[in-house]
Amino acid sequence: MDHADEQTIAERALLLSDPSRVAILSALSNEPLTVSELTARVGAPQPRISSHIAILREAGWIEAESDGRQRRYRLISPSIGDALRTLTNIGSSSTAASKKSRQYRKPLPDQPLRHARSCYDHLAGVAGVAVCDAFLKRGWIEPIVDGRGTFQPGYALTDLGRTELSGRDIVIAVDELHRRRFAYACPDWTEPGVHIGGALGAAILQRLVEVGVITRIPGDRTLQMSGDLEAWLDGGTPPISVHSAPTQAAN
Repeated sequence: MDHADEQTIAERALLLSDPSRVAILSALSNEPLTVSELTARVGAPQPRISSHIAILREAGWIEAESDGRQRRYRLISPSIGDALRTLTNIGSSSTAASKKSRQYRKPLPDQPLRHARSCYDHLAGVAGVAVCDAFLKRGWIEPIVDGRGTFQPGYALTDLGRTELSGRDIVIAVDELHRRRFAYACPDWTEPGVHIGGALGAAILQRLVEVGVITRIPGDRTLQMSGDLEAWLDGGTPPISVHSAPTQAAN
């Protein structure tokens, strides 16, 4: 690491030195939001929120998008949300502490948000954990050591996974692999487990929506299960193929 890299890291760390900015980024890692919505989520005065938004926009971390007469803000890249989740878990140095941290939270009462929701751009909740568990149990993906620690291990496609997914048209753009990890274990905040994050997780959710297994609810993180997820896992959807799925996580 040269001096320029060190300076860049220091500048980016300074952006995270204010809890309100961290809260804004955390909220936007789930979905695009207006200033009013961010004010309610973060619990700070609107002028302060607007000031932090201006700082984050100038830094190139967030951008504005028009939604009718409203303006919503979104993260420039999902990798920012990935970085926040990684930073949250730095410091769990012992194996015992790491195992304890993976207990996460007790499941919430039965509600739609718990069953299926988007975690930025990948599938979370009961459905997301089920997909991750199925991929692991069927031997389609496997944990790898990729320098990110034991809390959020990367995942790689196995030869079997590549073969099994060759009929599911999961497309991952090449540029996605340059700006974010291929796949990793993303802690689920309602379930005692993890779901698949990264480029693969985003591609899985996109395909589940395309084939009608999942339906998005406009303006809501909650996702509706409108098809048979188990059937999709068993290959009961139209035959498709995998594109740009590497055998190891993108660094």
